[in-house]
Amino acid sequence: TEEYSLAQQMIEWGIKPDVLIGHSIGEFTAACIAGVMSLEEAVRLVRLRAQLMQNEEPHGKMLAVFATEEQVQKYLSEQISIAAVNAENQVVLSGDEKAIDEARKDLKLRGIHFKQLQTSHAYHSQLMKKASKEFYKSCESVKFSEPKIPIISTLTGDWLLSDEMTDPSYWSRQVLESVRFYEAAQKLQKLEKVICLE
Repeated sequence: TEEYSLAQQMIEWGIKPDVLIGHSIGEFTAACIAGVMSLEEAVRLVRLRAQLMQNEEPHGKMLAVFATEEQVQKYLSEQISIAAVNAENQVVLSGDEKAIDEARKDLKLRGIHFKQLQTSHAYHSQLMKKASKEFYKSCESVKFSEPKIPIISTLTGDWLLSDEMTDPSYWSRQVLESVRFYEAAQKLQKLEKVICLE
C-alpha cells in the first residue's frame, strides 16, 4: 500500500503516469493504479498470495547471480528456475535447497559472483506450483477491468494486451514464472523522453 499511496500522491500533484511497471508483487500496485482491480481487491489478493506462498513446502533458496541469463542456463532443471532477470548481468536463481547449494559451489569454481538472498521460500520457482494453482481459483471470483493506463508486464517483458491482466491465469502464472524486469525496462527505454519515477 506504500507504493500505491506514493503514486496517488504524485497523481494528486499532477504527475500522471503514461506507463506503469511493477516488479513481482509490485505489479499489483501497477494494476491497481491502472484500474484493473480495486484497492480492496488488490490488498485481499496480495494477502492471500503471500499466505499461499508461505505455506509451500519445502522452502528452498534463492541466489542472486551476477551473470547473464545465458550463463546460468546450465543450472536450470526441475529443481532450479530463473526467478528474475533484473539486469543484463543480474539473474536470480530459485529452487531446491540442495540444488542451489550445488550451483553455488560451481559458480564459485567458475569465479562468478553471487549473493544468497535472505528469503523464507524459493519464490518464482517450481516450488510455487501448488500456490499458483490455488491462487488461480481465488482470482476467478475477482472482477477485473481493462487497464486505463498502459502497463509493461514483467511477466512477459512486453506491453500487456487489454485482455491479459483481466485473465486469472495471468495472476497465477505471475506467482510461478520468472520476473522479466530487464526486458520490461528495455521496452520502456525505447519510448521517447522517458522520465522514470520509482
